[in-house]
Amino acid sequence: MNYFDFYNIPLSFYPDQAELKKRFFEKSRSYHPDYFTQASEAEQAEVLQSSSYNNEAYRTLKNEDKRLHYILTLTEALNEENKTKIPQTFLMEMMDLNEKLMELQFDYDPQKAAAITQELQAIQDELMTEVRPIMTAYSADQDPATLTPVKDYYLKSKYLQRLQTNISQLPATSS
Repeated sequence: MNYFDFYNIPLSFYPDQAELKKRFFEKSRSYHPDYFTQASEAEQAEVLQSSSYNNEAYRTLKNEDKRLHYILTLTEALNEENKTKIPQTFLMEMMDLNEKLMELQFDYDPQKAAAITQELQAIQDELMTEVRPIMTAYSADQDPATLTPVKDYYLKSKYLQRLQTNISQLPATSS
């Protein structure tokens, strides 16, 4: 059973967060270990497993990045075969940014770092603008192939996040 079925909510990139939270708390009460102190060890173990599943499901579905990854994996749009295949054209576009980052490693400039951060955010926003209509309209009965642009967005987004992490880890002074 997938997380959406577990909470009896439709598969969506943008689930109703209030409804999700409500369902989480309902399940939390249902699987609370205090209600099963007199149950057999097997029942207690099953409740503990259900409680853990509930917690993981909620953590995943309330977080946009985790939810995106989960849906892409669930629909098999993202699998072992293509989980790291970033489109080559995007990587070529990122060469300039990577060169700017390498320059910052040797000669840190906070203004240049801020400019790169803004550029990364602008790229991220543009990518989201392109896939938001697909994500908004997607339903479980659609062909998973319609998610190819969303998978590409996810992989590109992860790449951009790594670049942002690299920027944030640069020393504030040059070596």
